[in-house]
Amino acid sequence: MADKLQTFHTYDFSKTIKDLEVSTVYISALQNIISKMIMDDDKWNTVGEVFAKFEKIVEAAANPDLTEEEKDAVPKLDEWEADLYTLFSLLQQLKFKAKEQDLEIQTKTTATKEEIAALGKAMLSGEDVRDKIQDLESSLKVVK
Repeated sequence: MADKLQTFHTYDFSKTIKDLEVSTVYISALQNIISKMIMDDDKWNTVGEVFAKFEKIVEAAANPDLTEEEKDAVPKLDEWEADLYTLFSLLQQLKFKAKEQDLEIQTKTTATKEEIAALGKAMLSGEDVRDKIQDLESSLKVVK
């Protein structure tokens, strides 16, 4: 007698999941997972390049008039980058919906806009900013 073949589900990638309710806890959880991925895998020095790839992919996806040559020029992601892209894009969707539903809570910090901008530039240039991020996180206060 032949063994029964195992079946599994696949999904129609052209469709959108609707009517999903998700706790806002997932926003900070995804942020933590993304940060951990970047820091644990020692990717902090290339994260700027990776996010630049993400921007090019998003721009290409938004342009229905791309030629085949332009489509071929869209950056390809390795497995780690694809995982990060998936988590980051999901995070962005959740943050957008949270803002749209007025679920954001303003947080004050002693850091200045200039310090935040410098941190962002340092991160994009590949500088090790782990200590700076921890210093910044320790100065956050919730404001209601």
